[in-house]
Amino acid sequence: MTEPPPRAWAEIDRSALHHNLKLARQHSGKNIMAVIKGGAYGHGLIEIAKELDKLNLPFLGVANTGEARCLSTEGIKTRPYILGATLQSEREEIAACGWTPCLCSFEEIEHFNQLGKNSPIEAHLAIDTGMG
Repeated sequence: MTEPPPRAWAEIDRSALHHNLKLARQHSGKNIMAVIKGGAYGHGLIEIAKELDKLNLPFLGVANTGEARCLSTEGIKTRPYILGATLQSEREEIAACGWTPCLCSFEEIEHFNQLGKNSPIEAHLAIDTGMG
């Protein structure tokens, strides 16, 4: 018996991806970070990252250290921006690799501050203003 075709699928148009990012840059006048967390939302982390790596973006937004490690292992040059909280056991690797963490707690801030004493670490702060 033949397997039925999938009921739904997604096709990534690389030229549309390039075009849309170009437009976003032109209209915003700012740097753009492509968020590819969760395996590029199911479209394939590495496949999408390789395409985005060609576009000279400052960051690729990933969910966690594991996704950042995958990008590095596959030779992706664009710097990972880790959107989620980090585990204490991951932070030395993050600092050593030059990845950008998003600091979500005082504990993370204090730990990265210690790790960055001899070599500064670029980081971003996540501040809960109570708006959800």
